[in-house]
Amino acid sequence: MKKIITALNYPELNEELQKEKNVKIENKDIIYKEGILEILEIKKEIDIIIINYDLPGNITIENLIQKIKKINSKIELIFILETKNPEKEKILKKNEITNIYYNDEIDTKKLIKIIQEKNTKELEEEIIKLKKIIQENKENKKNNDKKTREKMFEKSIKKKVKRYT
Repeated sequence: MKKIITALNYPELNEELQKEKNVKIENKDIIYKEGILEILEIKKEIDIIIINYDLPGNITIENLIQKIKKINSKIELIFILETKNPEKEKILKKNEITNIYYNDEIDTKKLIKIIQEKNTKELEEEIIKLKKIIQENKENKKNNDKKTREKMFEKSIKKKVKRYT
């Protein structure tokens, strides 16, 4: 289950997300940039933050992103821009933000679908990791079994050699 906070200054989306099964909304919609940091100081285990680029606040977007990453580098940031804006996109991309959507192109249903796809993708990645671990464990067990048999064989031969000497 994804733990999400929204900082859109748009409480309706927050309410819609609360109805979804695979997400847990950790807070009411945050209405200023510094509020995101205040929540993260209390709740560090957040998976996704959905942020309105034009959210009011005294810090810059770049500074906000850096502080969020410092608190928890694994948080996935989704930014919503009112309309296409190359300058704002450049700032986000410079800060390694790839989840950029536009308010005039995305609605609540699409955003929920994006979040659900991230859940699915994460599960698939976890399954792949688990399969690798299982395979490695099998290989280690085979190697250990082989070494054990070799040691037993060596001991057996040494006993036989001792008897005949």
